[in-house]
Amino acid sequence: MFVLLGTTAAASSLLDERERGTLRKLQTLPITRMSILSGKMLANFMTALFQMLVLFTVGHFVFGMWLGHSITGLILLIIATAFAATGMAMLIASICKTRAQASGVSLLIVLSMSALGGSWWPLYIVQNGYKQ
Repeated sequence: MFVLLGTTAAASSLLDERERGTLRKLQTLPITRMSILSGKMLANFMTALFQMLVLFTVGHFVFGMWLGHSITGLILLIIATAFAATGMAMLIASICKTRAQASGVSLLIVLSMSALGGSWWPLYIVQNGYKQ
């Protein structure tokens, strides 16, 4: 949920550059549009990756969170989640016209996905056949 909320800032920054005119100024430089978007995406990806690594590291060493049997699988999952969060940020930035619109749309998407993903309540509430 925190990673997805961080993507709100990435989408908003791209829209903010469009509103202020700095995106137009960047296009006058001898670089391609793909380079500009790739730089934005890479920054968002690295931020999401760092955020998840810190959350899992603190969760494991401070709170004793179990990370599973396969650390390689966890790392692949972290990378895939960072890619998905980056893609969602770019999608929001391409659909929305203003920063306020992107903020509202991303908040709706993040809260809906977090609720459906089970971030708001314990897993045993939704498990089938759970007996106390």
